[in-house]
Amino acid sequence: KDVLQVSSKSEKEFLAKQIFKEIVFNSDAKEKLNFAFLDSYDNFKMQNVIEAVKNVLKDESRAYLETVPNMPKDIINEIMSSSKCDEFIESMALGYERKYSDVLRDVIADSFLECAGSGATMTQIPSIIHEAVKGTRLYKPILEINKGNSVATKPDQLWMRVRQAKIEREKALKEEKATLDGYTKKVNGIKKNIVAIRKAFNMSLSSLKKYDASLLCDIALNEDGEHSEEKRILQFAPKGEIALALIEMVDRGRRGARTPGQKEDFAKALKFYNNLNVNNTEQALKEKLREYNEQLPIVEEKLKNATEKYEELESKGLEIYDQTLRLMKETIIQNLGKKRE
Repeated sequence: KDVLQVSSKSEKEFLAKQIFKEIVFNSDAKEKLNFAFLDSYDNFKMQNVIEAVKNVLKDESRAYLETVPNMPKDIINEIMSSSKCDEFIESMALGYERKYSDVLRDVIADSFLECAGSGATMTQIPSIIHEAVKGTRLYKPILEINKGNSVATKPDQLWMRVRQAKIEREKALKEEKATLDGYTKKVNGIKKNIVAIRKAFNMSLSSLKKYDASLLCDIALNEDGEHSEEKRILQFAPKGEIALALIEMVDRGRRGARTPGQKEDFAKALKFYNNLNVNNTEQALKEKLREYNEQLPIVEEKLKNATEKYEELESKGLEIYDQTLRLMKETIIQNLGKKRE
């Protein structure tokens, strides 16, 4: 569904990158394309990419069909095994391989850079990186601009830039993730408050029978934990008979408390429930509900933007943190699998 519904060039390129990432990092083809899994640079092969793309699209197609309500398994199997399905998926795979080969090379180059910076120290740079930088009997050096000239001649030059770029990426992603988590928490909180107010409006004296003084005290005094959702509802308990009934139960618990510590806890809880009978008029609760309903689409839009920003940053390569690394990556892309003259 995602494959067929995309329309803009940027969306198609983004989707192509996700497909090629799956191939390079997670499929069987990674052993010929991903430097972290290659035994030797001479074993690097870009053949069979179409077959790998077909396999990804087949898996995604089956997964999509399985989400269709009431779709029998035998129908799914019939669709997936049909010649029309094979032809359709092959045509898409050919299209991606031909039109977005530059995107595939970009992803493979990312695997090279990630591998180059995987060692904790310069002495632990993987041998495949040494081999590719130096060149092999089949392939020219991967960082060579032209004969006799390179953007880097030693793996440690690459390692230092990659390691620093990884540190910068981790910092940037951490900051964006904090923003994303903040908006996610806010959206969830607003949605829960809307539900809680509606439930509070429907509270009755009979619905309070499940509570006793000790439970109400625990709910009032604890922000998190097993009773957090109960507290969210009770904080909107309406003024009048509901609030007064809660106050009476807690006050009864305070009067019957046996220790000074228990009396103090009940006294603190009593303040929480007394505030309900002061603040939660019908009009005040309706106003809060209106405010939350107005806030929700605004915060949801901010969450959407934060999600897109995080995903975009996550999809970008290490070269955005270093101009020289960008030149190195461009050279790597040009030289991938380039035979010696």
